[in-house]
Amino acid sequence: MTRTYILLVRRDLGARSLNDLQNRDIIVLTSGVGWIGRLWMDVTTLRHGHTASEHFYGKITRAESGSRAVLPVFFGQSDACVVTKRSFETLA
Repeated sequence: MTRTYILLVRRDLGARSLNDLQNRDIIVLTSGVGWIGRLWMDVTTLRHGHTASEHFYGKITRAESGSRAVLPVFFGQSDACVVTKRSFETLA
């Protein structure tokens, strides 16, 4: 089974690239797949030439459900989140 991860960012941040997320708070979905979302985030950050994600982003928080990851971004309580595409589509 293939999982696709997506990075959602608050629209009002005006982020155009990963560089714009440096020192920003991010929530990572961990339900069902453990820290695979975090691993995806680490690989993506490193591929863009940055240090490990714990040194690049601000606060990294775990979320046990898609809604606990996405809704804080939607309501401006967090800067970004990493969720599965399926979780996002279910919420949308």
